[in-house]
Amino acid sequence: MGKVNLVSLSMNLQRVTSLNRLSLHVLVEQASEGHFIASVPELPDCVAEAKTRSDAIA
Repeated sequence: MGKVNLVSLSMNLQRVTSLNRLSLHVLVEQASEGHFIASVPELPDCVAEAKTRSDAIA
């Protein structure tokens, strides 16, 4: 993944709980190009990019 300029105003941290009660935080950032980047701070190298916020989280 190349260098991405992030828009800090659209950043937020969400708590996601799955059926097995594992609780993780998902950090969602919007890049200046308009796509979204979701990462899980507790899991190194766990990053997803997508055109929509909900797709990045999924």
